[in-house]
Amino acid sequence: MTKSPAFQFYPNDWLSSARIATMTAEQEGAYIRLLCYCWNSGDCSIPNDEDVLLSLSRLKNKDDLRVVAKCFNQHPTDATKLVHERLISEHEKQQKWREKSRDGGKKSAAKRIEKQEHLKGGSRVVQPKVNSSSSFSSSSSYKNNTPIIPTWIPIDDWNDWIASRKKKPTQRAIELSIKRLEQLKNDGHDPKEVLQQSIINGWTGLFETKKKTPAKVPTNTNYRAGAIQL
Repeated sequence: MTKSPAFQFYPNDWLSSARIATMTAEQEGAYIRLLCYCWNSGDCSIPNDEDVLLSLSRLKNKDDLRVVAKCFNQHPTDATKLVHERLISEHEKQQKWREKSRDGGKKSAAKRIEKQEHLKGGSRVVQPKVNSSSSFSSSSSYKNNTPIIPTWIPIDDWNDWIASRKKKPTQRAIELSIKRLEQLKNDGHDPKEVLQQSIINGWTGLFETKKKTPAKVPTNTNYRAGAIQL
C-alpha cells in the first residue's frame, strides 16, 4: 500500500458506536493510538502480540487491551498481524481518489498541449478593438498576426506599394499606414491615387494628392441654389 499521512475521522460514527460508548476513557485513548499505528504501518496492520500492543497502547493490563483488540481482525494471510477493516476501506478510497486525480491531470495536460499545438498551427484569430466609427470592413481582424486590409483599399496598388519599399514594413507600420490612408480618404483624397503617387515617387509614406475627390451634391428634386430647406 502507498503510505498516506492521514485518514478521515468521522465524529458521528465514532460517538454513535456502541462498542466505543462502553469503553473507558483509557481504553478509548488506547484504541485511537492503535488506529494511528495501524494506519502508519503501510498495510493497515498492527502486531498480533499482546506485549507489543500493551506498549503501543500504553494500557496497564491485558484485560483492557483485549477490549480494544476486539475492534481489529486477524490478517487474512499473516497470523502475526491484526488489521482494521474500516482503515483498509478508507485507504482504498484515498487510493481511488489519487488515481482519479492523476488521470484527470494527465487528460488536462494533454488538452493544454493539444490547444498549444493548435494555436501554433496558425488557426488563432483574435478580434481587434475597433472604434464603431471606423470604416474598416466587418471582416477586419488579425489572423496570423497580420492586419486584414479594408475593402476600400485597392489591393493591387496596396501590394505594389508594399513591394516597392526597400524594407519590409512591420505589423505596426502597416496598421499606421492603413489609418493614414483612411485619414486621407476622409479628407477627399482617392486611396488609389495616393498609393500610385507613392509608388511612382518611391515614397515609403503616404501623402496628399494635388487633386481631391469632389464632394457629392445632394440629389434632392426640391433643392434650389440659395433656397432654405425646411
